[in-house]
Amino acid sequence: MLQYLTPLVLLFSITGSITAEAQSQSADLDLSLEYAQNIDSFELKRHLFFLASDYMQGRETGSWGNNEAAKYAAHYFEKWGLEPIDEEGDYFQKIPFTRFLPATTTLQIGDKILEPYADFVVSPFQQKALPDGEAEKIYFAGYGLENNAYDDFGDFDWMGKVLVIFKTLPPALEKLTTEEERDIKERLKRCQEKGAQAILIIDEEFQQTSARTRRYVDAQFLQLNRIVPEDLPLPPYAYVPTNLASEWLSEARGNFKKYRKRLLRNNGISQSPLMIKKSFSAQWVPEVEYLESQNVVGYLPGTDSAFSGKHIVISAHYDHLGQRKDAVYNGADDNGSGTTTVLALAERFSEMKQEGFAPRRGLLFVLMTGEEKGLLGSRYYSDHPLLPLDQAMANVNIDMVGRIDEKYSEADDYIYVIGADRISQDLHDTNEAANKRGPNITLDYTYNEEGDPNRYYYRSDHYNFAKNGVPAIFFFNGTHEDYHGVGDSPEKIDYSAMQKRAQLIFLTVFDLMQSEEELRITKSEE
Repeated sequence: MLQYLTPLVLLFSITGSITAEAQSQSADLDLSLEYAQNIDSFELKRHLFFLASDYMQGRETGSWGNNEAAKYAAHYFEKWGLEPIDEEGDYFQKIPFTRFLPATTTLQIGDKILEPYADFVVSPFQQKALPDGEAEKIYFAGYGLENNAYDDFGDFDWMGKVLVIFKTLPPALEKLTTEEERDIKERLKRCQEKGAQAILIIDEEFQQTSARTRRYVDAQFLQLNRIVPEDLPLPPYAYVPTNLASEWLSEARGNFKKYRKRLLRNNGISQSPLMIKKSFSAQWVPEVEYLESQNVVGYLPGTDSAFSGKHIVISAHYDHLGQRKDAVYNGADDNGSGTTTVLALAERFSEMKQEGFAPRRGLLFVLMTGEEKGLLGSRYYSDHPLLPLDQAMANVNIDMVGRIDEKYSEADDYIYVIGADRISQDLHDTNEAANKRGPNITLDYTYNEEGDPNRYYYRSDHYNFAKNGVPAIFFFNGTHEDYHGVGDSPEKIDYSAMQKRAQLIFLTVFDLMQSEEELRITKSEE
């Protein structure tokens, strides 16, 4: 009889095993809800009132306050038992930066001394210095182009000359050039190869260029790594408005319309470029200073050997705009709220592990610096990952989750979700499912549209993961009247809304961490 009973026993055994596994998974889900609910508004407020206090001086990248915020986060990472994985054995991924200070800029054409930002703009970020520029004449060099179909240079000797070129190409000329050839940086390099001393670029959008450059300089623009001005790739150049260049052309008995027609008719300047008998005197000397900041990184390893090395990156940037004279830009929502949420998640997941729950995949908590300077901290991390990027299952990025925007007025039960379906539909579905079994708030995909004019998908740290093929989801509350203003203070945070959002993010991370399957890649990020 035993041989006949064995299949029944086996079936019972399998069924019992499946039932036990299902019960275990159900218990895990119940446990995750319990821990999510333990994220309360008081602990969020406690962290945020410190991080967004005047004491932190606005947390500008490389500043004392920025470093203090990093130490504060590292203290809690250590307290909660997260592991440091930087090669130096601490929680800091140190990043070298170069700050470009306002350049010494003077420019005189003929007898006229030009006014910076009004008559010319020198962008100090990529060009070599021009400590003592002198020339008796300036020369028009068309568009600064040279290929088999069109040539602005010919056989003329351009060595030591000051050139004037157009920034914008006409449609007829675009057809004769490649995208790379049309790039203004490539054209400047071509002028440099020809021996030009300096280049003046006629900019039809001069006012916008002037305002943007001044904004970058005033914001103490940074670049990654140590940059020596002498090693910058571009020759000395300045943007000038069309009205000024038009004056020069008229003195040479020409005008823009006729000059452009001549260029196209002759396929370039040939042997006799248009010359303006005006002297040129200029000094463009970029100044730099070197500083260091850091990403703050703590790791909670996974325990399932089937997913060895696999991890989820949970990120937020902790830097903000700093201090301008007596005004402190506290950045409570941007992005003290995201920083605080990461801290709350780190505490909850660490607590779960310490109390006996075994996470299947690892969790890498990364607080980024330099986001306000151009996503620099996350770019540095993606270029120098502390864990292999191809082992990152997903990036969960949190940037501004503490306020209510105009669309939702007084409601606090919403969040904008951006990017989740751009690489993996599974990531989108995981977040949707986590929301339904948790806070069940409104998930708004307005800013996830491909044609979103705000381009938020490209404006926070998740993008540096997405562009490297890591599925990424970005949580965001929308902008408000205090965005990047001195009014972004901790007392204006809606802690109830922030709590619900943090609970949703916790559950989404939990489901990713415990999933039986990897996320399927449904499309690649260009």
